[in-house]
Amino acid sequence: MSTATIMSVCNNDCSDCCDGTSDKSENCRKITTTVLEPCVPLPLSDEVLDDILPKAKDYALLHGAGMRYKASYDQDTLQMAPFFLLPSAFPRREFERVVKLQPLINVLMHKIAHNHEFLENCLKKTVKVDDFTGRLWKIYTTVREEGMAQELSLGLVRSDVMLTKCHAGCCKLCETPPYVSCHQVEVNTIASGFGHMGPISGSINRYTKDITNE
Repeated sequence: MSTATIMSVCNNDCSDCCDGTSDKSENCRKITTTVLEPCVPLPLSDEVLDDILPKAKDYALLHGAGMRYKASYDQDTLQMAPFFLLPSAFPRREFERVVKLQPLINVLMHKIAHNHEFLENCLKKTVKVDDFTGRLWKIYTTVREEGMAQELSLGLVRSDVMLTKCHAGCCKLCETPPYVSCHQVEVNTIASGFGHMGPISGSINRYTKDITNE
């Protein structure tokens, strides 16, 4: 997606709209709509797509966006990792808020990962019914019992963030353009081999944006 339409509904007296009761408020009727302009002119013609698609694939492979699938593994074959062809519009204000928040998320994840009592209390029921979590817990407890072989630890995680509006757009952030706020929705661990996919995805999008706008 390269464009986004965001709508917020509010009026001058919607003090109860941000606490989850906006659907019940008859006063919240003012509608404000903003469209985040796409990064490239849309729609793209078939001619443009036919031109930039093979270039994007070549760029991706030449800059490290390759992988080997377990189901069809071949040491002589490198396949392209999935990627979005075009970048999506994202409000600068919310992007900067996410950047400021990330160091705090990193510290939180680090402290949780090193708090055995907390992990045990949270996962003691899950490990009994979820095989994947159970296997991870077994590895964790085995390593902990044998003793750590190294003093340093590295957490490679991905934060998932989504844009949203409050129920009626009544909070301070939603009263001003772009009428949305970003929400942290998930934190995932990722394979170390995919650590490069974050930076290279941005590089691919910058490249496709540039050649599309030529």
